[in-house]
Amino acid sequence: MKVGDLVIVYENRACGGVPNGSTGLVLDEDNSQDKAPRWLVRWTPPADVLGTGMKMTESLTYGSGVVSIDELSDEQLEDVVGGMDLERFSAWRTNMLNKRILK
Repeated sequence: MKVGDLVIVYENRACGGVPNGSTGLVLDEDNSQDKAPRWLVRWTPPADVLGTGMKMTESLTYGSGVVSIDELSDEQLEDVVGGMDLERFSAWRTNMLNKRILK
């Protein structure tokens, strides 16, 4: 994975309980650990945390159970940030990355 990748959860309880099929945007890479990088993921839309009734907007993960996806399907795109069209979604994605990078 790399910053800017769209990712999808494919393994139960990955990323602290985010369910399968959840999509997110990789905002940042954290290399402060010796063993492996961690990734800050912005879940789009916020993901239900299994068994808690809470929603997770962002999480820091080692990336286990998450895979980068090249392109969102039409169904996934409908779920991302209120069903934005591809052009608006691309602008939102760029804005989110810029906010994180410029912090």
